[in-house]
Amino acid sequence: MQIAKLSTTILAGAADQVVPHGLARTPDWIFIVEKNEAEGSKKALYAQCFTDVATAIATTVQDVQTVAAAAYTVAGVFYALAATDNFWQLVGFDCTQDFFNICLLCIDDAAAMQIGIGTQAALLANVVLPDTPADSCVVAQVSVNPTTANFVGGTTALNAANVNAVYTDLSGHPDLFGEITLGAAADVTNIYVDNSMFSARDVEIIAACLHSIIA
Repeated sequence: MQIAKLSTTILAGAADQVVPHGLARTPDWIFIVEKNEAEGSKKALYAQCFTDVATAIATTVQDVQTVAAAAYTVAGVFYALAATDNFWQLVGFDCTQDFFNICLLCIDDAAAMQIGIGTQAALLANVVLPDTPADSCVVAQVSVNPTTANFVGGTTALNAANVNAVYTDLSGHPDLFGEITLGAAADVTNIYVDNSMFSARDVEIIAACLHSIIA
């Protein structure tokens, strides 16, 4: 038997990411294990929102509000927040003209606002999301696609022409039910891996070639 243990990072939204296996031939067995169980989708199971908080533009038009109360968990403990105007300030959440970006809207275990800032991309589906901020729960997100000027969080009005802000209420981090799976069939050189999540993940891949012994 020939075995290879491969440590690699599978990129956000990857489709058939190439991972060279270094074996003598096409592997018979392939196993994928996420290296860090304290982040990503597994961590998100401990931080979920159980109400639709009805996010919307706030009275201060650079901010986002909750229109409905939030009931949520952080590290498995329940917390609550009443509907709050001018709750999330988006300072640091920026986006270049004609690009897309997503800001995760979070509440921490002190009922204070937190945000998680994505990495902008030319397509919404290619925006790379951050992990959940420490001691927080993701309850919503806002995406922007400015088409006439750059968007500057905390400065640009969310209702400004062509900002194209979209608010989405969530039950937790968007990667909660994401998967890292094998893509196309492995060959003599490479293994191919898919990542349905918006964020990159560190994994260990175990690949093995089996050999028969005939008496």
